[in-house]
Amino acid sequence: MRLGVVNFLNALPLWDALRDREGVELVPAMPSELARLLRTGEIDAGLLPVIEYFRNPNTRLLAGPCVAASSAVESVLLFHRKPIAEVKTLDLDANSRTSNALTHVLLHDHWEVSPQIRLPEAPLRSLKECEADAAVMIGDPAMIQKRYHAGWHCTDLALAWRELTGLPFVFAGWLVRNGVEAPAGIFEDALEAGLTRRERYAEDFAARLSSKPIELTRYLSEVIRYQWGDDLLPAITEFGQRAAGLGLCPPRPIELVRYAVPSATDKLERLEFTFWTRVSYFVCAIGGLAIVIREVLAGLQAGEINVVSTAAGLLAMGFSAVVYRRRVRQVMPLLRE
Repeated sequence: MRLGVVNFLNALPLWDALRDREGVELVPAMPSELARLLRTGEIDAGLLPVIEYFRNPNTRLLAGPCVAASSAVESVLLFHRKPIAEVKTLDLDANSRTSNALTHVLLHDHWEVSPQIRLPEAPLRSLKECEADAAVMIGDPAMIQKRYHAGWHCTDLALAWRELTGLPFVFAGWLVRNGVEAPAGIFEDALEAGLTRRERYAEDFAARLSSKPIELTRYLSEVIRYQWGDDLLPAITEFGQRAAGLGLCPPRPIELVRYAVPSATDKLERLEFTFWTRVSYFVCAIGGLAIVIREVLAGLQAGEINVVSTAAGLLAMGFSAVVYRRRVRQVMPLLRE
């Protein structure tokens, strides 16, 4: 399975753990290029701009791991030399799809201005290259320029969207081509592993983004939303309706799927996993119960209960119950697909 991914810092937790997964080939590219690759069938699925769901009817949007923000996102920015009301020319980001569409929506619905909008052939590497009054920048380049934008105002597009609608914003999600089978839970499992590596990602990117690791860890932990929530569907719907109203995409109803279609082999593997999970945690729980019973009986005979051993047995039972319940709740919905 060929998966399109983006090398931006904020995307790493979503796909980095898939590097060594058998049967998966990662195809790194910019968001705009991934949209083309999915449309032409050169990739089977990808972490794509959410606007592409509306533009490509041959896709399914998974209601799962994504790149979203409840308020300011800090990496999708509009830099402008003068107040937005006075901006006459604006350059979009050649690497972007969703953020460019969001800019159109905000200009029309929020700021009510109509500057001349241009889409350069290549993305800006620095604001020093910009000849327009304003420019959109996304991802790692935006985070770098945010530190070196003397003489420019900086507006966070996700925050502006929040001010306009009161909703969070979803920038990207996993889009899968119709007819493509993906192992169930593959993206959820990857995110679960990726979230444990956020500090390492922050360390790796600190120098290139001219930031401190602690700042990037905060960004990955507190700013970016990776988990799906019930408030994200209304946000995507609102964005799609506004974008369609401006002719930026065709109208399309939101039909989310919770998981990609699992193969028969994948279902069997997860069923076997669930069985052995039951056995292992059952054995652990029984062992803990045996310790508790043994210590209580010994304590009754000796007139004193060993508190430490009894507590250890209770902890073993409790741990087994909690972890077992968590893992089975993750797996069982997939078996019903």
